[in-house]
Amino acid sequence: LEARESQWREDGVVPSESELYNAAAGFHEDTVAKTAGLLGTSLAGMVAHDDLAALEILASLPEVDPERLGCIGFSGGGGRSLTLAAMSPRIRNYVVTCMMTTFESLLPSYLDAHSWLLQTPGLWKLGDWPELTARSGAGGFLVQYAVADPLFPEEGMREAHKVLESLHPDAYKGSFWPGGHVFTAEMQNEAISYLSGTLGAGSRPGQIQSTVPTT
Repeated sequence: LEARESQWREDGVVPSESELYNAAAGFHEDTVAKTAGLLGTSLAGMVAHDDLAALEILASLPEVDPERLGCIGFSGGGGRSLTLAAMSPRIRNYVVTCMMTTFESLLPSYLDAHSWLLQTPGLWKLGDWPELTARSGAGGFLVQYAVADPLFPEEGMREAHKVLESLHPDAYKGSFWPGGHVFTAEMQNEAISYLSGTLGAGSRPGQIQSTVPTT
């Protein structure tokens, strides 16, 4: 952490409280993951437990319609969005942003770019990352890809897109965006519009066509 703070000072960067926390927490992730493994679970499993509990609380609120719930996540949050949709029948539609590829494409060069939230021991036995969407009962979902994302090879994203088109010809929508690992305002607008359209009263989720810009 001292080395990171020294680099910030050299670069003239004043880190926020969240940046300081993330830098410190990052050094302890391996320890947490190892402890979870000894307890018979995983870091992703612990996070999924909390997300499922939060979803139940949300569904119980009087101002919330429990029949029209969705989720959205960027980066590791995208993985959490997919996992929550796979584990809870409450999720009707969901969005995954900058968190879709094939496991094979991550080997070996991209493994260190990701946290234990993606690399759960034994997960591949259940299916490749895009194939895990088949475990969800959601009516439809949107996946947003960033073509220049340094955390995922483009060929892995393209292959995942093909798998998802094959598995969910009517329910899946995929969109490819220029730029790196960023949830841009335009991408946020698309994601919010998608959820508003599919979860709104009288909507028909799942009637979506995949769009992949060629430029």
